[in-house]
Amino acid sequence: TNDVEAYGNRFLDCTPATKEALAFVADALAISIPTTLARLLLTCGGGRPEKGYFLGDEYEVEVGRLLAVRVPEGSKRESLELARPRLVARSGLPTSLVPFALDTGNANFFCVDERWNIPSTDLATHEVVYFLLDEPGRAPKRIAPSLELFLEGLDSPPY
Repeated sequence: TNDVEAYGNRFLDCTPATKEALAFVADALAISIPTTLARLLLTCGGGRPEKGYFLGDEYEVEVGRLLAVRVPEGSKRESLELARPRLVARSGLPTSLVPFALDTGNANFFCVDERWNIPSTDLATHEVVYFLLDEPGRAPKRIAPSLELFLEGLDSPPY
């Protein structure tokens, strides 16, 4: 297995992206992949965090697995390349959102907003939101003000 220590966590069974694959998928999907998200996918893509629990101001959530950028040959795992177009077309995912992980039920997606959420500053921070497929028509839930804070806040579940 390819286990990676990163972001104060251990990610198990990773299939990190290559820069070429990341560029190909970003171009094919006509999206901008924020720098922090690119670093995460290049180091831990497809991995399962040992500490995946996040307690935000309003919600508690649990990350099951990060998306791979592209699906490895013969794998049934979800990937950014396949998930985003499907979610936009069938599930109403706002086009500014880039999915990067699934929850523990493999049903709902964690996404970053590719737009800067603080345009009046030089800080390129991208909110993390939780897109629920079982609540169609509802706005994605804001989980963390940035991917960095989300990753740093992952912990072991209290139960």
